[in-house]
Amino acid sequence: MRYAMRYNNYLTIGASPEGLYLALTVFFVRAGHPALFMPWSEISVSTIASGWFRGRTRLRLGRNLQIPFTIRTSLAQQLQKSAGQRWPIESFV
Repeated sequence: MRYAMRYNNYLTIGASPEGLYLALTVFFVRAGHPALFMPWSEISVSTIASGWFRGRTRLRLGRNLQIPFTIRTSLAQQLQKSAGQRWPIESFV
């Protein structure tokens, strides 16, 4: 998620009103990388409005480290539906 990592088809992303779920799907990549569940209170959201990443949404995971996690806005909209009222308030970049 940092340092220009791309997980494209190797990552399962899920959401519930409680939080965001991330897990690697490919067995040989998954070794040593347990699934991650992060509550919405630990996530901030911003829409990227310009440049190469137009049409992307950036989630920042964690309060202290704020690890950037950029996804398509269409995926963010699906996650927002699953999160319901717990979806973080959005800011624009």
